[in-house]
Amino acid sequence: MTAPPILPALLLSLPLVLTACRAGGAVCKRLGQPPVIGEIAAGILLGPSVLGRACPAAAAALFPPDLAPVLDSLGQLGLLCFGPPERPHSPSAPSTSSTPRGTAQPVGNS
Repeated sequence: MTAPPILPALLLSLPLVLTACRAGGAVCKRLGQPPVIGEIAAGILLGPSVLGRACPAAAAALFPPDLAPVLDSLGQLGLLCFGPPERPHSPSAPSTSSTPRGTAQPVGNS
C-alpha cells in the first residue's frame, strides 16, 4: 500500500486558496475594510464550514482529506512568520498595576 501523492494535490489547491484570499482581500479593501477580513472570509467559504457542507464532493475533490494536515501546518507557519511579534510583559507595566485598583474602586460610584 502506497501513500497518496500529496504534492500534486497541494500544488493544485494552494493557488486556489491564495487566489480566493487575494480576491476576498481586494473586495474588502474596495469596501473600505481591512483586507484580512476578506481573506478570512475566503478561507471560511473554502473550508469545511461552507464548501464542505454545501458540496462535500467538490470539497473532497479540491481538498483531499489527506491534504488537511499539510494545509493546516502551512497556515500555522504563515501565522508564525507573518503575525505580529508579541512583546514581553514587564511586571511593572501600568496595565498590570491598575487592574486591582480598578476592580476595587469602580469609576462613577460616589
